[in-house]
Amino acid sequence: MDQGIAEAYGYHDPRDDSAARLSLALTQLRRSFFGPSGENDGCMAAADRALGSEKPPAKGIESARTIDVTSFKESQTSADVRKAFSEWSACMSSKGYKYTSPLESAGVKWFATASATASEKRVARADVSCKNQVDLVDRWYKAESSIQQSMIERHAEELKELMIFQDELVKRARHILEKP
Repeated sequence: MDQGIAEAYGYHDPRDDSAARLSLALTQLRRSFFGPSGENDGCMAAADRALGSEKPPAKGIESARTIDVTSFKESQTSADVRKAFSEWSACMSSKGYKYTSPLESAGVKWFATASATASEKRVARADVSCKNQVDLVDRWYKAESSIQQSMIERHAEELKELMIFQDELVKRARHILEKP
């Protein structure tokens, strides 16, 4: 949603200037986290044991995941978001691009290269401009938030268990970190 970032990076993550170096670093981090076998016998397993976090409340995690995924999907079917997509698409068309949704314009085709191409940057700039013109982000946020609030109310008990579990993890982590 930032013209400067779109200009410089297109749809690529501005924190990821060196995809190859990052890939190697991530491979090394994964080995540290999950152990050489990849079977969670690394430092993450040790941290889970120290914190007592091996058995999180499955229902709470599943509810949170469902809310995240479902609200995103459902928000795209709301009348105002569909209208915003249509307005955004018309704006993009006026700039010479044929996309039906912002998800399509920011699709995976851009990520075949380690850095943004000139074409990608042009599309990203037009995308940001059109999103701002039709207030797409705010409209989509309001629709998805409304869906999430309703789902949170329906899953309040499981989410409360998850919140209590996470609060206890934070307390244990703080206690460990405060030890000399």
